[in-house]
Amino acid sequence: MPNSRRSFLGWMVAAAAALLLAGSFEVGRSLAGSRAELRSEHARRGSGVPPDMMVVVAADGKTFHAPGCRFVHAKAKLETIAAREAIRQGYAPCVRCMRKYLKT
Repeated sequence: MPNSRRSFLGWMVAAAAALLLAGSFEVGRSLAGSRAELRSEHARRGSGVPPDMMVVVAADGKTFHAPGCRFVHAKAKLETIAAREAIRQGYAPCVRCMRKYLKT
């Protein structure tokens, strides 16, 4: 009888370890996937952009701009949103009008 009890406890410890390992991988994967992917693979993420600052984006564009930026493309499809939302949607700061917020 002692052998079967040890065997059972051994399997329970192995199962608990497997669950713990799988859970930690799942938590790590969910934390890593929480960052929005940039719309352009060549874009640089912004740093220090005030989240409540209103910026201009084009629906089919890849960057967000300060209102009045002369480098905005597709002016017929512009939308004004908060910088926090633009970053969440994967837009990157314009290299001209948002230069001070680009990571180097």
